[in-house]
Amino acid sequence: MSNRKKPRRGRIDAKGRSTGTHRYVMLYHHLLNSAAYRSLKPPARALLVELRKLYNGSNNGRIGLSVRKAATDIHVAKATASKAFQELQDKGFIKRTLDGSFQFKKRHSSEWELTFEDCDGRSATKECLSWRPEKKPVPK
Repeated sequence: MSNRKKPRRGRIDAKGRSTGTHRYVMLYHHLLNSAAYRSLKPPARALLVELRKLYNGSNNGRIGLSVRKAATDIHVAKATASKAFQELQDKGFIKRTLDGSFQFKKRHSSEWELTFEDCDGRSATKECLSWRPEKKPVPK
């Protein structure tokens, strides 16, 4: 037996290249610097990362995630997860493409589309980049 250690997957070689194949979640800087993203509450940010994690490059518009599963994944109550979904929809990050149901013998989660990714041959709408906070009227 030699004392040499086996190279571990995911290491960086001498030229700075990855030596393994690991999955990662990519969020663009222009998205992270947008007014919409900066106004998101922490549960909505966590949910956006979960939805992006489920996106595999070809399933946009068919990303299945229920409120119950989202609540478990991001460690919040179901009501908080539901509010996070609504906040992401209101600010243009996601669109619901299929309503979920929870009936006897027929269950399926809601399906989602990320608006900042292409979907079924259509270009990304990037609605979140045009979102602006509402200006409150100044009382006289």
